[in-house]
Amino acid sequence: MPKHKLLTSKTIFLDVTANNYSEVFEYVYERLLKRGYVEASFLDAIIEREKKYPTGLQGVGQVIAIPHAEPANIKKTFIAAVRTAQTVEFMEMTNSGRCLKTRIVFILGLRRSGEQVRILKAIIDNFARKETAAVAFLKARNIAECLEILRPLETDEAIKQ
Repeated sequence: MPKHKLLTSKTIFLDVTANNYSEVFEYVYERLLKRGYVEASFLDAIIEREKKYPTGLQGVGQVIAIPHAEPANIKKTFIAAVRTAQTVEFMEMTNSGRCLKTRIVFILGLRRSGEQVRILKAIIDNFARKETAAVAFLKARNIAECLEILRPLETDEAIKQ
């Protein structure tokens, strides 16, 4: 089990104003850098990785994006849950030619490569395969409500391993 929580009030960002995924990344990067979660190299690394390996995913009723950067760019493991004010385009992960629009972005900051598959599975199971959590996240009024909605990600057995 992680030594600290992956999701905290410091890694949830609501109603972020952004015109594209680079602006989402920049907004989150500035805050995570100040809070000691990422290296200065994180922003460039996550933008480049998104260009090469798109992360948009069509779920049941909602689109989500699950970008991440390599472990060398991470100081402290985290999941940043982001809700944008308006939809932002991400290319589809399975078909780089298809553009998807979303307001839900989970940015993974993982220090060990092996963590990625388990956490991706937990996010997909809870937010792409079931519409209720995604809709609740979009409707949440504050960070406390978001933490409650996101709690299954912290308690998911896949993440605890």
